[in-house]
Amino acid sequence: MTGKPPGGVRGAVEEKIKNYKRALKYLDSCGELSYEKLCEAHRIAGLEAPESELRMMWQQSVHVIGRPGRPGGTEFLRGQIRSTLIEAIDTFKDLSGKLSRSNKSWWRFWR
Repeated sequence: MTGKPPGGVRGAVEEKIKNYKRALKYLDSCGELSYEKLCEAHRIAGLEAPESELRMMWQQSVHVIGRPGRPGGTEFLRGQIRSTLIEAIDTFKDLSGKLSRSNKSWWRFWR
């Protein structure tokens, strides 16, 4: 067994997009963010961050002071994670589109 995901690279990209969207949905619906919910969002997204890194992010977030129109503390952390996931989803969608077009061109070459 090669360990490759079904659908090859494009399938892996599509799976990442799906997981990131699920993590976004979880972040939006989980209520007040706690350390456990932060870990769960990372697990849903399929991100492999060491517990020490997650703990450090969590501990540093309580020191972020909010400003008018911008939350502080753990809500700032939630916003940062959301924006990072959204950016990653957009990047993976672009990649998926390029992979799709690339495969079609490659097959035309061999005809």
